[in-house]
Amino acid sequence: VVVDSFKVSIESDEITPEVDVLDQELTNPLEVNIASVTAAADGYIVIHEADENGDLVVEPAIGFAAVTTGTNTDVEVTLTRDAVEGETLFAMLHTEDNDNTTYDGPGTDAPVLDADDNVIAPSFTVTVPAEGPTPSVTANDQTLARDAANLVNIAEVVAAADGYIVI
Repeated sequence: VVVDSFKVSIESDEITPEVDVLDQELTNPLEVNIASVTAAADGYIVIHEADENGDLVVEPAIGFAAVTTGTNTDVEVTLTRDAVEGETLFAMLHTEDNDNTTYDGPGTDAPVLDADDNVIAPSFTVTVPAEGPTPSVTANDQTLARDAANLVNIAEVVAAADGYIVI
């Protein structure tokens, strides 16, 4: 008898939950982008704040968006408050446990755990650009002709809002 041994693997249909989020510069301080969320079941990607030590604060959440089973890309999450320059946020994956299509907090819509029983909540840092341009005025030295009707040339004005140039 000639015999050889071999292993057989069966491909799994099981989805491994994962959240991929990058540090980001926000054009709208009320909206963050989650690059991708892979969910084993319908649920939510929930944004949480960090405390003064940089640790995750579970409640209150400051924004959430629904995700569906499988991979969700470019998930936009609207925040309940403006993001603050340089702050650390967490994107935590939660389940939908009571089928009411809204995030009901961590007590009802529980956080999703990885294979080591850790919550899936990567952190990311946001930057918020300063609002509007920096106001400035540029006027060059000039000599006025006697018949120039007292007109002065201002080379450049950068204004954050409508206004006047006063000499």
